[in-house]
Amino acid sequence: MKTAFAVALVAGAAAAANAAVVASWSADDVDDAASSPALTADANVTALDLTRGPGISINTAGSTFNSRNWTDGDLAAAVADGDFLSFGVTVDAGYQLDLTTLDIRLDRSGTGPDDFAIMLWGGDLGSSTTVLTHDYQDSGSGVTFNDVDLTGLGTLTGTVEFRVYAFNAENTTGTGTFDVEQLVFPGDDTTGIVLNGDVSLIPTPGSAALLGLAGFAAARRRRNG
Repeated sequence: MKTAFAVALVAGAAAAANAAVVASWSADDVDDAASSPALTADANVTALDLTRGPGISINTAGSTFNSRNWTDGDLAAAVADGDFLSFGVTVDAGYQLDLTTLDIRLDRSGTGPDDFAIMLWGGDLGSSTTVLTHDYQDSGSGVTFNDVDLTGLGTLTGTVEFRVYAFNAENTTGTGTFDVEQLVFPGDDTTGIVLNGDVSLIPTPGSAALLGLAGFAAARRRRNG
């Protein structure tokens, strides 16, 4: 009976490994809001709002989540000035998060920041993990990034915050803008950011032992078969 229960646990773990949408955010900036709540979120996480860092401000022109006042300096200057967009989730107590991919579309104006870096934020530049960088090479068009690999981040708990630092702007005031756009642009779906992965219960020592027993039982059946 114990073996049957352990096998059931293994089957459940395998099913949970199928990644799904953890959270998603709209590219629309309704009524020039300072932040934008998530469109969707897994039942066992609380999605953080899509927000702006203190160094940038709302660009009221257009309908996307658009910002101006980006630095004309490098990444270190953007970090020091607080020139970033932020999104993420807080994982419920007793659960863990294994991220798989990120989908996001980011656009610059012709004089906006020419480079960006997306980081899993750890409090300062030294302890953060860079997951994507891009150089627009002076192109003024948006780029969609699908299936950005996040599997190397490992198992996460607590608050998981991503920051998009944009820098090397040609104009740091009105015309130098940078925004989140719809993943399918243009289109009817407003989604601009999607985090994919698996949210699961943190295994207890007892369940881990049962999983090991199930593996041993399966291997023994193969040898005896």
